Amino acid sequence: MHRYAGLLEDSERECDAALALDPGDFIFRSCSLAFMELGNTDKALRYLRLDSGSEFAANVLPGILLREGKTREAGMAAERMSKGPPWYNSLLQTCLQRPSEMAAAVRENKTALLAERDPEIRYSAAKKKWR
Repeated sequence: MHRYAGLLEDSERECDAALALDPGDFIFRSCSLAFMELGNTDKALRYLRLDSGSEFAANVLPGILLREGKTREAGMAAERMSKGPPWYNSLLQTCLQRPSEMAAAVRENKTALLAERDPEIRYSAAKKKWR
């Protein structure tokens, strides 16, 4: 809940407390998002490894790698992302492999992108844009 409200430091504290109580619970994987947003990629990876091999982990890993400046590795990891919503695999692949086509890809996927109901995706994208 803290993460959705943009209270990332509070989210991190709660995640660490929860992990201390139950160090093997894979559901804490989503804590990787708060750590990733704040640039603590080591901890983001630690939480992501709680559910290693899952679709969730495959979709989040490229973002962590990009924040570490590992563009080549992020591109390889993006190939394993879900083929689902356009903000996953297709847009990221276009961005990494054919950046000159990015504007066209966004226009092509505009309806699906605007239909996304999860506010975290929009918050995250807007936050990055204005940093």
